[in-house]
Amino acid sequence: MPGRLDGVVRRVAAGTGLEEVLRLQRRVESLEVAVAENTALAEPLEAQVAALEQALVTSLEHRSRQVRKQS
Repeated sequence: MPGRLDGVVRRVAAGTGLEEVLRLQRRVESLEVAVAENTALAEPLEAQVAALEQALVTSLEHRSRQVRKQS
């Protein structure tokens, strides 16, 4: 946290403006939350995609065997 405060102080000293800095800081924090949420969802979604892929492969293999039998 001290690093963040140092950055805010530097931006204010450079004339960026405290209101703008605080607005940008809120946006950064919001993005950090969104990234954390996406990261938490990644593993369960990857597992779901893998399960769907396997289900499709099984169905396609079954259908392929049926078509070969009919030929």
